[in-house]
Amino acid sequence: MGAISLRMSICITAIWLSLLPLGDAFAQAPASLPRPATGATQSNNGSWAQNAAANQAVDKEAGPLRRELASLTPLRQTDPKRYVEQAVKIVEALEAVADQHKDASYSSGVRSEVLRERSIIALLQRFVLRQPRKAIGTNEKILATQTPQGEIDALNAALQIAEIYRNELGNKDKAIEYYQKARDAADHENWRAGLRDPDGIATWIKGGLIDKEIDYLTSGRPFSGAVTRRDVDGAGFALLSGMGFLMLIAPSLAGSVAPADPTVLAKLQRMPASYLTVMATILDINGATDAVTTVAFLKRSDPVHYVSACALGVLAANENQGRGQEAQGGAQRRDEPTMLRQVIAQFGKANNIAVHTQPDLRRATPQATWELFIASLKSGDRDTALACFTGPLRASLNELFRKSSNAELRNMANEFGHLQPPAAGASNSDEIQEFGITRKRPQGDQAALVEFVLASGEWVVQSM
Repeated sequence: MGAISLRMSICITAIWLSLLPLGDAFAQAPASLPRPATGATQSNNGSWAQNAAANQAVDKEAGPLRRELASLTPLRQTDPKRYVEQAVKIVEALEAVADQHKDASYSSGVRSEVLRERSIIALLQRFVLRQPRKAIGTNEKILATQTPQGEIDALNAALQIAEIYRNELGNKDKAIEYYQKARDAADHENWRAGLRDPDGIATWIKGGLIDKEIDYLTSGRPFSGAVTRRDVDGAGFALLSGMGFLMLIAPSLAGSVAPADPTVLAKLQRMPASYLTVMATILDINGATDAVTTVAFLKRSDPVHYVSACALGVLAANENQGRGQEAQGGAQRRDEPTMLRQVIAQFGKANNIAVHTQPDLRRATPQATWELFIASLKSGDRDTALACFTGPLRASLNELFRKSSNAELRNMANEFGHLQPPAAGASNSDEIQEFGITRKRPQGDQAALVEFVLASGEWVVQSM
């Protein structure tokens, strides 16, 4: 299984998770409202009737606008400027319908359509029409729209504005401001409801993508070191976004099993620097003409290097899994120089980055993870110490570790004792283990519990 089949599997997964920041599969309002149960009060009947009438008005006014918007879809490829000009007007009209009938239950579906279409418009403004300030304005409207399902749109909008300020407009302070807004959007619970590993993805977005961008903007130092299997697993969000972007820029390629089109890759590589162009390009990396050009593109589009390393890791893990599933006679030799392996080798050498797709044996057991955590604190290795945690705890410890001196980290390590066996009756399992610890504090020793979970083949601390 190579990059081509990965592209197809990601496309299917993206639709299943409803995570694409763009697309045409808008949420459909129900064809009719359920009738009130027999015996419902006249007041409830009246409320139902009012809502039904309001929903009919929404359908009557929004229906023609929806059909007109759908008819414009081919213009995204043939005449994107005209598409954007007309789509903006239709979206504003749809928003007016939702505002006029704000008490109708169908209005929330219209607002969701407005958010999705504005995401498309903003991407076309930035990447195709090269109108960064207009793209900012469109994304600001997304941020200003409040819907129960809108946090994923707010996250994507804030990320886009941050990238524009960083890459196209060169305003570091504004870039940091909007990366922080993206971080706040990633804290919302609603957008994570349909994910299989919401805490893992949220941790990757905040502690990986966003925090490393902010670190780079404040220190000027790009990421170096190793990306782990947990980094690779968390990067699925960015690859889904890259697939959505590819579906907009080159829909025929996104849904195809044919080899990558070099002209499409060249088009992507001429676009403004973004994690989206990185992801869309990496999805078809085996269609690249040479590794040197691809590595140079990754350096330009992802000066932090972290997102690129994670995406390469996803493809490497997928390729390794495919080789393991193939018959022995047809299996690809592990040392065969595919384009992906050439890029990983040259990318790693140029940026001092290692891509690990197997679980880290240093976190093979809860006890090993705890010992690694303590040793990392003592040596001042913040990244390795942080990798021993997951979920909201990892996000809060990231801030603590970054602002603490090496001496303070050593003192913290010396406060913790060894893991103690779980108490009798503890509900441990193959995926969750609980241990006791003693922490030395000025007011006396404190007993606490540490809960480990098995994530991506590694034991990490979920709570303590």
